[in-house]
Amino acid sequence: MKKLVSLLLMVAMLLSVCSFAAADGRVQVEFWYGLGGATGEIVKNTIAEFNAMQDKYEVIGVTKGSYTETFQDIQAPIASGNPPAMAILEYSQISKLADKNVLEDLTPYIENSDYNPDDIVPAFYNQGKFGDKLFALPLQGTTQVFYYNTKIMEAAGIENPEEMLSSWEGTLEVSRKAKEAGYMGWEPMWGRYNLIDIAYANGGKLLSDDGRTVLINSPEWVEAWQFIRDAIDEGCMAIHSGGQGWEYWYATIDDVMLDRAVGYTGSAGDQGDLDFSYIVAHTQPEKGLNGKGGAGVVEATQLTILAGASAEAKQGAFDFLTYLTNTEHTANWSLKTGYIAVRLSAQEDPAYAAYAAENPQILIPLKQAAEIGAPYVLDPTGNEIYAALDIACDLVQIELIDAQEALDEAAKEAQKALDKYWKSVDGK
Repeated sequence: MKKLVSLLLMVAMLLSVCSFAAADGRVQVEFWYGLGGATGEIVKNTIAEFNAMQDKYEVIGVTKGSYTETFQDIQAPIASGNPPAMAILEYSQISKLADKNVLEDLTPYIENSDYNPDDIVPAFYNQGKFGDKLFALPLQGTTQVFYYNTKIMEAAGIENPEEMLSSWEGTLEVSRKAKEAGYMGWEPMWGRYNLIDIAYANGGKLLSDDGRTVLINSPEWVEAWQFIRDAIDEGCMAIHSGGQGWEYWYATIDDVMLDRAVGYTGSAGDQGDLDFSYIVAHTQPEKGLNGKGGAGVVEATQLTILAGASAEAKQGAFDFLTYLTNTEHTANWSLKTGYIAVRLSAQEDPAYAAYAAENPQILIPLKQAAEIGAPYVLDPTGNEIYAALDIACDLVQIELIDAQEALDEAAKEAQKALDKYWKSVDGK
């Protein structure tokens, strides 16, 4: 029996070793990604380019239905000690794997390569840091920015929209002038995301520095949310809510595109749906609220390398990661998908620069991410804090409940979840 077990182990080891070597002697680098459409095609083409340009590695792309499917399917090979070398994952998923020590620290690879961290948008780069280790590097980024209708600005007699939109107070004044001219004012997109942005723009924080106290009912949060609540109640700001899928989102876009509303807060990825002959993109107010400085949460989809892969496959994965996110490729990614380029040098890429000269709106999300972007804060409770904010958001934006009342209740529920989390961590 012992001999049989030993034989099976040897066979398994041989199969594992063979899985890393292609027929032509190249090291195989398995790469899992849950991307389709334009992004999926870009990845496939870049894999083909990389495999053709060198003879040391062969990247093998394995497509998954989504980021969630990638995360679910990767658990078994991690447990068996034979994971893919590389995978695209979301921030919350990376955090869970980082806690299990199954991701490769990328710091040594960067130190021994020409990968330039200083060229990466800081908010995106820092998102891959967990403690003193770097477990991920960004592929693409997103953030929420302003879009406004120049025809309505002119009709409302607003001669300096860029200056007016540099603060939330100015944005409120724009909304009032638009209303006086017979139009709808600003439309902050329904949901917690933009309300979190304005809370951060008023100096608010999600958690205390030690991570043990929820701060979502602090004066900074309450004042910011009340600002939006009162503007909606006054009738100079408005939201669309509910409906099927993204119905509320496109209803908001339609208001601005069809000359009904002066502007809205939406995704960097909305640019393909807008007519920039009369729509202008603008960062969220860089002066913030009460002059406390702008903030728009930025989030990146990340590339990870799995610690259980062979040393050769991990090095190949990093070489491919570097190639996939170089200046030319991140610029091309942004042009074709609408997501934010992760490298500052993308602006110097000839194709990107030429497009930006004719379409300056593409620079706005990158400018916001680089200059006033706030990093996405991980919810350690498994999203119970954010779920509490979702409820509070509806109370404030739809039912027009006072922000203090809504956020006090949210904070109570969120703190319970956070205390439970820390109790499990502390072992008490």
